[in-house]
Amino acid sequence: MTVDELRALLAGLPGQMPVLVSGYEGGFAAVAHAGVAEVQELDRGGDVDYLGRFVTPEQATEEIDGRGADWLYMAGGEPTKLVGNPITALVLSREGR
Repeated sequence: MTVDELRALLAGLPGQMPVLVSGYEGGFAAVAHAGVAEVQELDRGGDVDYLGRFVTPEQATEEIDGRGADWLYMAGGEPTKLVGNPITALVLSREGR
């Protein structure tokens, strides 16, 4: 989703409507924080859907050089690969995060 797509979706909604995001295991959670961050997309291979596709560039560097990803290999994961270049994104964080 892009900011333009989000604006179009929000255009007709009342200003007091709550904004929610997916909960940790299920349900929905309130947005605790919204901000802009530089992020790097990763391809971790294997079955690691529980990890987000995007991390900070610093976290990506740790995963690529092995400092942050040893447990992935122990669990049978594939080496992490960068996807493209870092981008700037709007990030919504759920409460409890």
